[in-house]
Amino acid sequence: ARSRQLLLIGAAFACLDVLLDILVLVRYIREKHWHYFGVSLAAICLASLFTWVASLMDFGLVRGSRRDNPNARMPAWLRGSRAFALVPGVNIVLHAIECLITGEKQGAYVYARLIEAAFEAAPQALLQAYVTLGATAAHDAGQTLAGGRLLLGVSLMSSLLTIAWALVDFEMDQSGLRGSGGG
Repeated sequence: ARSRQLLLIGAAFACLDVLLDILVLVRYIREKHWHYFGVSLAAICLASLFTWVASLMDFGLVRGSRRDNPNARMPAWLRGSRAFALVPGVNIVLHAIECLITGEKQGAYVYARLIEAAFEAAPQALLQAYVTLGATAAHDAGQTLAGGRLLLGVSLMSSLLTIAWALVDFEMDQSGLRGSGGG
């Protein structure tokens, strides 16, 4: 039961991080900070693309499963939902649901979270730290981003939490501290 709770908490952190990053993107658009917008959007899109491609490959080498038919216990709606895996944050949730349903080792989920942390959360955290701590005092950011420091700060903390959780999740999976994904 504890591993299920940890799995759901990790998926919730990943989704919250992407949601906050999207809110930051909207702020960049409203204030016409196109260079920050471009870097943020690229990080979100690349992370979604990488986790989607890895999902299509189904992480066959890291699943830890010897099942003959990998989709035997998966409902049709979950198999069909892979079409939406390119939407930021959705792939992580799909992996979490898959682990809860099949009860198998969470290797695919852990690797998807690690990819998301490396290609989305880490670049977002660096950019948001730069904007929050450095660029708001500089002339290029002006006074407009200074009013959005709270959103940037919360999003930065969310990105850092997502990175930390993904690294701890990965270490727990690799060291065998976590049992099967089901329970």
